[in-house]
Amino acid sequence: MASEADKARAALEKVQRKECNRFCADCGTKDPGWASFNLGLFMCIDCSGIHRSIGTHITKIKSCSLDTWKMEWVKVMKAVGNDRANAVWEARLDPSKKPQPDATMGQRESFIRSKYERALWKGDPREAAARKAEDAARADDERAAEEEEKHSAEIQRRMHPRSTEDFEILYNELENWRAHETRRIEEAGLPERERLEALAQLLHKETKLLQTIDRLKIGATKENRERRIARMLELMSEPKKWEMSDGETAQVHTPFSTRAKELQELYSGLNLPMLTVDERLDVLLHVKWTVKEFDCLLTREVVDLIDREADLLNRGRSEKSLEGLRRRISNLFLQFIETPEFNPEAARFQKVPRDLSTRPSVRPVTDSMIRLGKTG
Repeated sequence: MASEADKARAALEKVQRKECNRFCADCGTKDPGWASFNLGLFMCIDCSGIHRSIGTHITKIKSCSLDTWKMEWVKVMKAVGNDRANAVWEARLDPSKKPQPDATMGQRESFIRSKYERALWKGDPREAAARKAEDAARADDERAAEEEEKHSAEIQRRMHPRSTEDFEILYNELENWRAHETRRIEEAGLPERERLEALAQLLHKETKLLQTIDRLKIGATKENRERRIARMLELMSEPKKWEMSDGETAQVHTPFSTRAKELQELYSGLNLPMLTVDERLDVLLHVKWTVKEFDCLLTREVVDLIDREADLLNRGRSEKSLEGLRRRISNLFLQFIETPEFNPEAARFQKVPRDLSTRPSVRPVTDSMIRLGKTG
């Protein structure tokens, strides 16, 4: 027949296996083997040594495996446990201030003495429970908001796809829908004529949906390109960061970054919609004088196209009829901006530096080229 000590040891082991008691009440170390039988909490061997030094008038320590236990002590451990004990002793504690398993002995001692000897964070367990409930409610709200945001993002990916992954989702869902509808038609037991008509209607719907996805893809490609260009121009025109003698960092614009900023503003002006004729002519004039600083095939073509648009604007041509010409001017001016000879900051964005001889459109025009007729 088992002795009282054996029964107490078995009961203690059962209490010790509870999830809340599987970590030290003071530092969180896993599988604590010591306990304060008057406070009703389990702790690791390092924290138990500090508890012993505090004195038995506050905390009484026993080894869970080496010492003999009484059933009355086990009842205290079962009634309290780490969760309930900490709800009292850490009621007002900021969780970030609690030691971790790798804490030093000095950190442990400071914390444990503050916790039990000075009772710095002791409070009403109902207060701790209320705060815990508030934290749980806040966590639930945050999870709900996160789920809602995730759901909205998934809807946005389908309504306004931007990446390859977004379009892959659309194509997969379209294929799943087509397979489901085909199976439904085949299993409906329709007469042959009605079955073929239903399949033809399904094919028509699928074709329409594919056309819609293609239109979305064209729009996404355009937007992604515009976003990439805007980001590149922004990086080109950023001020340089220089470390000062006092250790502070100062932002300084160099002549190169200042020029890049001016080119960025001109490019943005070229692509602004809803400008008046005078405003558009002013932008074209500034771009023209900027590229005329360099004489090459590229800049000559830009100047010619600008002169052509200015002439058409003065004749009262509609905005719609000028779209292609404006797109060409914008693309050529972007090519101008991306050329290091015209914009030194562009050199940082060239994956492979290109020799001037391989780019005839940006080579300076010489008298010999003019005589040979290679400028047009």
